[in-house]
Amino acid sequence: MKPAGGAAIAVAALLLAACAGLPAAPPTADIVLTGYLADTVTARLAAEVPPPSPTPTPADRAGSDAYRTLEGGDRWLMAVTHAEFRPPFVAQQFDCAVGARMTAQPMPALTRLMTRLQIDTVATGGLARGVNPRLRPAVVDPQRRVCIRLTEAGRAAPSWPSIAAAVGTAYADLFSDLAPDRSVPVQRIGREIGLSRAVCGLDWPSDVSAGAGLGHTVYAAVASTPAFQDDLALARVEVTAVRSAAGPESPGCAAERRLFPSDARRDQAGRGAASAP
Repeated sequence: MKPAGGAAIAVAALLLAACAGLPAAPPTADIVLTGYLADTVTARLAAEVPPPSPTPTPADRAGSDAYRTLEGGDRWLMAVTHAEFRPPFVAQQFDCAVGARMTAQPMPALTRLMTRLQIDTVATGGLARGVNPRLRPAVVDPQRRVCIRLTEAGRAAPSWPSIAAAVGTAYADLFSDLAPDRSVPVQRIGREIGLSRAVCGLDWPSDVSAGAGLGHTVYAAVASTPAFQDDLALARVEVTAVRSAAGPESPGCAAERRLFPSDARRDQAGRGAASAP
């Protein structure tokens, strides 16, 4: 089977269609990466995504309106940071959950792995969107404030399923495999990356749920490929090394503890149990 559709790293531009003003990615070797999945697999996974309601449901509207109360607050600011999806930068979203700085030093195997996983996830989500276009909250309500600069391409892009939620979920499954002892906070961040799109007025809550389901499905398919398992083994070496190295925590961890105090208490309890005789 050939890799997914000749889909190159540029497919990630689908995710960034709604973003502007982000820092330039570091220079990379002149290598075109592809995903792990064949065209037939991504097409099948996309076809399995259930169709959305043609118009926002009352629950979607109520949920989206509830998120408007977060505008300008700490959770809103977190949603702004979650707009960064480019490897290796996106790995830092999981710094606090994993307990290490994922961008403190070059991690080429992890970057390669995340890039190829993102290509598969975006390609599958893009196919599903093409079949079931749905208007974003900020398009249905032009007065809706969004937390990132929304380009015309981003405004016109369908919202079902949320590709951001799919990628965030797939990455959470990845980091759960790389740091299984940190799976609970890692999965929390994966969910929050998806919810950030609803906080921003870019996706409806049901878009996020559909995207999360797709992310789990794509990751399961990718994880079954030998090429992924080879890359995972290399990335695990890098992540284990950076977790073993002492260093200051990410500046964003204090904000995460304020937003998710239950996770902070769980972590503290875990550390206490680990140090008990």
